[in-house]
Amino acid sequence: MNKIVLLLLILPFFGNSQDTHFSSRYAMKEYNNPALASAYKGSEQVSIMYRRQWSSLGSGFPFQSYAVNLNKKLEWDGSNEFSANLRFIKDLAPGKSFTQNHIILAANYKKLLTDRYNEAQFLSIGFSGGLGQNKANWEGLWFGNQYSFEQGNPDFSIESGENVSVLLAKKTFPDLNLGLAYEYYLPKFSMVASLAIHHLTKPDISFVPNLDIRNDRKISANISLNVLMKENLYFIFSPYYSRQGVFHYASGKLGFAFAAADDYDINFGVSIAPSMVQNFEGLGFESLSLQIFIEKNEYRFDLSYDATISKLSAFNGGRGAFEFSFSYTRKNYNPKSSFVRNFHQL
Repeated sequence: MNKIVLLLLILPFFGNSQDTHFSSRYAMKEYNNPALASAYKGSEQVSIMYRRQWSSLGSGFPFQSYAVNLNKKLEWDGSNEFSANLRFIKDLAPGKSFTQNHIILAANYKKLLTDRYNEAQFLSIGFSGGLGQNKANWEGLWFGNQYSFEQGNPDFSIESGENVSVLLAKKTFPDLNLGLAYEYYLPKFSMVASLAIHHLTKPDISFVPNLDIRNDRKISANISLNVLMKENLYFIFSPYYSRQGVFHYASGKLGFAFAAADDYDINFGVSIAPSMVQNFEGLGFESLSLQIFIEKNEYRFDLSYDATISKLSAFNGGRGAFEFSFSYTRKNYNPKSSFVRNFHQL
């Protein structure tokens, strides 16, 4: 019980030093790297996402995340492509005691390097910037000395001894991110390698006036490989790594995807993704994610479930996070375009 109380106290503030991790990289590709804003097969795309985490720890406890992505691509002269992305993200801690809001605009430029009969290469650079806001309901928070083990819940009649009146209710800050991506295509093999730096300016996120507390920069790297096993069936391997302050995060996605020859037929895929973290407690496995997607015409559904396999599983029955995303893609493009003919299954 003491560990659960400690968890309730510190988890809302971990968002200050470590970014949220989303399982579905397709719907949140620009979040991981702004250079991937154009990583979809079409001219326009709208995506929405919902994530619910750790609901088994108690009524009203779950952390929730909402995201909306708006994408637009423009190709010119056959060897250059420009993409723009507008993204909204909201994270809610239990009881809305802590909230994070983000509104980010991203721009991506993709250059065709080579386009031969059996080989193609692309290079992309992306930039994103916008505003983040952290909000805290200090009256809705409780502290360890207010927890009643006899009653099994916090007793707000007990004075906390904490002076929260001097703290700000919200903090708004600018945020800047930069990314680079390289794509390589052969008839039976494709690869995307990407690198990104997040929070370039290390924004001040302190709730305490005149106290400078910075959000750590994050560096993330991802390599995604597609191997054609047989007609229209791909094997996917996609390791991902990020570092932010003292936190290290790594995951490895393994799966299969069926990509129909006709864009308007059904595409689908299934994958697993074990994840590891290194934090204050050391290195260990965090979760095991099962992910599926199905795509028909302009519509795609992604569903994932992250089972907790860390020490936290002792308190939440091994259950972790449920994530759902829906994407609509407008496919009015030139099928002869190099940017369309060479497409990587994320």
